[in-house]
Amino acid sequence: MFNLYDLDRYSFINLKTIPCKKGIYFHYYKGELIYVGKATSSPNGSLCNRIKKHYSGQRGSDQFSLYIYDSYIKTSLDGIGASLSKKLNEITKLWARENLLFSYMVLEESDDESAVESRLRRELQPKLNPL
Repeated sequence: MFNLYDLDRYSFINLKTIPCKKGIYFHYYKGELIYVGKATSSPNGSLCNRIKKHYSGQRGSDQFSLYIYDSYIKTSLDGIGASLSKKLNEITKLWARENLLFSYMVLEESDDESAVESRLRRELQPKLNPL
């Protein structure tokens, strides 16, 4: 049986160690599971690229970054307008790099990553993307 606590947790500085394979990844904030995502075997969808993108802060092209901004950062930035979008992306990127940990599990090529992700989201109920 899968146990989330058996997985090692990493910080932003460990991005280069992530394999470019398909799998499931998890993000944590202050020890709490906040997100479960899937990575495919395609080059852009692999674990190394998906997790790296989540630390980019690009709220317009990365749903996870938008979740982070809306859930953890926006309320602390009262008075900053949307015209500062580039600055807000930078703030989101820095916040994610300083506050989030991640873990991952590599899947076999025969595993259906969508089915595994759905099952884990349903079971684990991550704060930002539960099922």
